Amino acid sequence: MPRPVKPTHALDRVVKVYAESMEQYQRWKRAAKAKNTCLSRYAREVLDSFISGDWGSKEALELEKQILELQNSNALLLAENAKLKAICNRLEQNLGSLEEQLREIKYGSYLDKEFSGKRELNSELIKLFKDKKRLREEDIFTLLHIDPNNIKDNEIILNQINILLDYGLIIRHRGGYEWRK
Repeated sequence: MPRPVKPTHALDRVVKVYAESMEQYQRWKRAAKAKNTCLSRYAREVLDSFISGDWGSKEALELEKQILELQNSNALLLAENAKLKAICNRLEQNLGSLEEQLREIKYGSYLDKEFSGKRELNSELIKLFKDKKRLREEDIFTLLHIDPNNIKDNEIILNQINILLDYGLIIRHRGGYEWRK
């Protein structure tokens, strides 16, 4: 004869589960609230679903699908970014070349020692001398964003400085140049 089942008290069936952190507890509470149930009932349902093997199969598949889509999207964006970087580099090189050509056209006459006629001085150079108390030669090239290895641009600036010296608009000091007041 089977033994009679002893009635169990509700406290005999209690399982205590502690969250590892307050953040984890709050996450569990939000998940239970999203399912419109209390935390203990939600935990029981999740545990039963997990044990029975049907836990999260739809959600997991959906998440995997989203992850795959995001990875593909990320790969496409990385490829597009690489293309845009290459285009940007080419444009920067073209810009540098065009700026150099513009300087050469605008101030190229300063390369000709026997030039006679009217020519325009670099307004940025004049403004530098007027704004700064004293300028060293190296500072002039740096402030005008001129590559010290670019011989043509250096010669153009130095010839303009010599013209300013000849006209007495700037004074040469041991520490550099200064605009005459």
